Amino acid sequence: MQSSDNLPDFFRSVAAVAARETLPRFRLPGAVSNKLAVGFDPVTDADRETEKA
Repeated sequence: MQSSDNLPDFFRSVAAVAARETLPRFRLPGAVSNKLAVGFDPVTDADRETEKA
């Protein structure tokens, strides 16, 4: 388990991984799917790849 002293470093590392996946795709055309049966909640390739990372 992480101590609370390490949380800022942990969050920075998570943000860095997310940035590596999302920033190269920012404002590029790409597929968008809807994850809701009713309404609209868009999911992009960047979202999916960030969750995998």
